[in-house]
Amino acid sequence: MTLSRRTFDRPAGVPYGRVPGAGLLAATLAGVGLAACSGTVDAPDAAPSTLSVWEAGTPQLSVGTLDGEDVYEFGGVQGVVSLADGGLAVADGLTGSISIFDAGGVFVRSMGTLGGGPGEFGTLSRIYTLGDDSLAAIDQRRMMVSHWSVDGEYAGQMPAAEVSGEAIYSMDVFPASRYIVDGAVGRDARVRVGALAATLPRPSGASLVRHLKVGRDGSLWVRESAGDSVTPSEWLVLDAAGAPQRWARLAPGFTPLEMDGDEVVGRRVGEYGVEYAERYVLTQAGNERNVPGWFSGTGSSESARGPDATAEGEPLQPMTESDLRAEAVRSIKFMASAQEIFYSRNYRYSTSMDELRAAEMPDGFELDLPEGFEFTILTAGSRGWSLVVAHPEVSTVCTLGYGLDTPPGWGTGAVNCGTENGIDVVAPASFVPPAQPKG
Repeated sequence: MTLSRRTFDRPAGVPYGRVPGAGLLAATLAGVGLAACSGTVDAPDAAPSTLSVWEAGTPQLSVGTLDGEDVYEFGGVQGVVSLADGGLAVADGLTGSISIFDAGGVFVRSMGTLGGGPGEFGTLSRIYTLGDDSLAAIDQRRMMVSHWSVDGEYAGQMPAAEVSGEAIYSMDVFPASRYIVDGAVGRDARVRVGALAATLPRPSGASLVRHLKVGRDGSLWVRESAGDSVTPSEWLVLDAAGAPQRWARLAPGFTPLEMDGDEVVGRRVGEYGVEYAERYVLTQAGNERNVPGWFSGTGSSESARGPDATAEGEPLQPMTESDLRAEAVRSIKFMASAQEIFYSRNYRYSTSMDELRAAEMPDGFELDLPEGFEFTILTAGSRGWSLVVAHPEVSTVCTLGYGLDTPPGWGTGAVNCGTENGIDVVAPASFVPPAQPKG
């Protein structure tokens, strides 16, 4: 991957200029995500009918506390990676710092803080390993990727768009076909995973969209069930060519953030909302489970796109993929208006379609969305929200990110739709003026 820029954005008051070692930094950051994506894309072999189930039992390493030293308390774990010495690096978005723990879970050091200067983060998001002794850290607010040694040395930063080669989804979460890919950062990695996603079966059944996490070892993890605080999440694990290998059943409340062979590290939210950074080693559960019908081709076909005739019985003309995308864009704008109304009355954005449909709306406003489309609210909070819209007869998805509570790197305030040739910025999102907040 070639990065053209060799200078770095500086905060106000700091002079611009060439950073010593900028060429080396560019070459290093170019490798973010490449370990998981080397080689060429080969068509996967025919899927087997059943796969063994692997599960996470007791964590091999767990760091976190409800009432202890401050260095072991987390307020917003965004990234966890394993280190060469068996320790963990943990990115905490609340403090804007990366903490290093040794193989026994003992705190070693922290690096970074909130701010706008060199070695500071506007909003610390994900972290990734660069070899055995370096880390790449994503700053979601400032749209930058910085380079650190595990010894705490700051080595510089580059705009995320130059690392990823993308301006719209500029960081490590982006749509490809009907998958939301999470974990490919460098340009070459994104191109390879995007091309591979296009060869995989299109998701259907319970949802038209699936989350696809990229493992450090090149594996692809497709989430089949999200799980919750009492129910484990379940993942269909594919190899680097997209062939199904096994099922993975993870601990309740656990979100995987890095996968490498049998090892999985991530964030677990426990009792009282306490956050833990944990490592698990998967072991065989002793049973097997069928490959999902939508993946193997044995499941039911995708749902119909809507009625075939008007209310008067006249046949409807088939809608082209372009027509369906245009309908999705109109619907997203309508959804955005509903979310603004919801925010004005609840001081947050709705986290689910069911909640939004049940919400009180002004007279004359009804959330009447077209049949056949699937609307999924990916993220939502007091600072923003994001949406994905899919249709069974459209090969890609349309998205909207608004505000700060969005996947890293998603541009805010525009409707983006995938096409066979990439991503188009279809239209700016326009909202109706929200009603006055209650109280």
